[in-house]
Amino acid sequence: RSNTIGQVLETHNLTGFFDAVVSSLDVVRPKPDPECLLKITGLFRIPPEKAIYVGDSEIDQACSRAAGVPFVSFRNSALDADYHVQNLLELLKITGNLAGNPGCGIISQGRDNAGL
Repeated sequence: RSNTIGQVLETHNLTGFFDAVVSSLDVVRPKPDPECLLKITGLFRIPPEKAIYVGDSEIDQACSRAAGVPFVSFRNSALDADYHVQNLLELLKITGNLAGNPGCGIISQGRDNAGL
């Protein structure tokens, strides 16, 4: 996937939605090492604890934890995550709530779904 991400984004006209993309080709140590997450948070000058990482595997979870980034499990309730979501609408509610935007709904933390 790493060597095709640019092509996939271009094919689907998605490149304009991303300010930066970091793949395994851009780091020395691949996931679960936190290098990729720390690189992207560094590029945007965001403290790791103020970012979120959305993933669906134990490797994603381990990478997130190692970087100190809150972890959102996407469609995998077996993972030990800060938040669990089943769809992108639930993810929007989480990001809005974390940003302090009113009207984005209450979300459940821990092993529960986002509570829609």
